[in-house]
Amino acid sequence: MNRGLFAIAATAAIGASLLAGPEAHADTDVVYIGGTGTGMVPTSATVPQGFTAPFVHDVGTATNVKYNGAPWANPHAAAPKVSTIVQQQTNQTTIIGLSKGAQVARAAEQRDTRTDTRYVLIGDPDDDHGISRHFGFSPPKRAFTHDVNIVTAEYDGVGDFPDRPNYMAVMNAMAGWQQLHTQYGTGKASDPLTRLNEARVTTTTNPNGTTTTRTLIPTKHLPITQGIRNTLKRFGHTTADKVVDQMDAKLRPTIDKGYSRNDKPKASKPAKAPKTTKVSK
Repeated sequence: MNRGLFAIAATAAIGASLLAGPEAHADTDVVYIGGTGTGMVPTSATVPQGFTAPFVHDVGTATNVKYNGAPWANPHAAAPKVSTIVQQQTNQTTIIGLSKGAQVARAAEQRDTRTDTRYVLIGDPDDDHGISRHFGFSPPKRAFTHDVNIVTAEYDGVGDFPDRPNYMAVMNAMAGWQQLHTQYGTGKASDPLTRLNEARVTTTTNPNGTTTTRTLIPTKHLPITQGIRNTLKRFGHTTADKVVDQMDAKLRPTIDKGYSRNDKPKASKPAKAPKTTKVSK
């Protein structure tokens, strides 16, 4: 190459880098695994944006996995299929599982040999507060080997069942199953994923150095009283929120006792001073 052509090529390369901006962001492939009912009705080939937008900024390819999501089907049986799909992705990959799909994703994570994948488990029945875990239907827990984000709305009866149940806590969680769990990814005001900025986030390190992040999205109004709130508003009661907020304030302490995470840490007692014995002369 002569000097003239070299100069032109160099100038073009510099110009292209300036137009590209300070840093190029690699695309992330998405593998989405829907919840109960997947495979029983026609499944869209596209992945709902309500699930991708909160977790992936630059989506490459997006795959909506079809599997046997019947209520009676074993979700872990779909793990081999998901693992194969994950291995076929060409970019770094985020696997997003919803409800039963989170159970599938959790099982697939244990089989995943890639190091550039991460997992988002939404309303996971197999998690610590999951309803399947509570009733003994989940497999034994195993340490994660990838970065995992476990996302749950407070009082979601599927992913946030009380670990120390009382009557009110259980009834509230069952109401949360209908009012919260079904709203993930809808993009509506009732969608917990639209309030991720309010979440309480804790992160722990897995044995191999990856991280497990727990994202608990607070629920302002108790699900158990939401029906009363909606009915009063439907009939034009202007004080509906005030009245039901007072009900919530009385019920919430009992409901929150159903979750050990709400326990106040016990204050440590000051150490007793050592006894001294006088030595007689």
